Amino acid sequence: MLAALAPAAEAQAIRGQLWAADGSSTAGLRVTVSAGTWADSASTDAEGRFEVPRPELGADSVRVMVDAAETAPRVFHPSVVSLERAEWDEEVRMVLLPRRWEIRAGTHAGEIVEVSAIRGFAPTCRGCLSGFFRRAAPTRVGAPSSTVPAWRPGSFPLRVAFDHDYTSEAISGRDSAAFWRDVAELERDLGEHLFRPARFSEEDPVEDAPEDLVLVWVDRRLRTAGLGSVAYGEGGDIGYGAVRFDDALAFTRPGAPGLIAHEMVHTLGIGHTCSWNSVVADFARCPERRAPSATREDVAYVQVHLAMGALQRAHRARWGLDAALRGEEEVERSPKPNTTLARSAAQ
Repeated sequence: MLAALAPAAEAQAIRGQLWAADGSSTAGLRVTVSAGTWADSASTDAEGRFEVPRPELGADSVRVMVDAAETAPRVFHPSVVSLERAEWDEEVRMVLLPRRWEIRAGTHAGEIVEVSAIRGFAPTCRGCLSGFFRRAAPTRVGAPSSTVPAWRPGSFPLRVAFDHDYTSEAISGRDSAAFWRDVAELERDLGEHLFRPARFSEEDPVEDAPEDLVLVWVDRRLRTAGLGSVAYGEGGDIGYGAVRFDDALAFTRPGAPGLIAHEMVHTLGIGHTCSWNSVVADFARCPERRAPSATREDVAYVQVHLAMGALQRAHRARWGLDAALRGEEEVERSPKPNTTLARSAAQ
């Protein structure tokens, strides 16, 4: 009889597991489940797992918030998600965003950068949809949602090929050498081996949307110096990328520092930003932010992007930067203590 009742008893809780983008421990965090005036909470165990009772009656949805324990400093940004009743039996799997990121390798190795989902997602203009971090990629029904588009695990280093069949101008050996010189510099800055040379031809027996491949060509129809983009495959993962330049001089012209790095960073699923000096600064909206190479903030935010995308896919974690963004926004909106009155009271 007790065995028959056990599954019903187990179902009366919201369960889940947390991982940190930087690989640090997620033990001892406070997970609070609330609905209206009702709330309950529990701490995560050594593996980041938690189990919190859920409301029995009268709630169609619950709010789940992950934050530091009351007496502990915040190591991660608070993360917040909402669950409809139909989702209560599903495990809440989430990757947390650290407040500070130590750059792991590359030109800025060892430097510590403050990171924020708000800054990462900040659009470059009124009406623009996203910033450095792009909004949710399209997903098929039932697939885990992922706020940032990312390549599938095992995709790196991505194959990069010149599309000689489609290009408007011939790409010479000199052009290729200049392109790969700039790519190597970008990889040194980022501390990641992300790209490798490959060959591609329209006559090759490949599918219409070749996987794990970035195609590069010259397109004289472009109205800008360069354009880097990605296309989505099944489940919302990035399927392939493309980089176009307005003419072959883009590979060697001295007047466009950082152009190749700018477009290649876009092929990682990253957009523009005006939040810091950046190699992917929006030239049209904040030209003063333009940097000729990846800055320390670029490196930290790219590493965060890659780490969170990989962990979400490896652990089938439904939430990541989206939950951190909501948590940060709620903290920003919360009333701040009146420090002047507090000091007066203390005196």
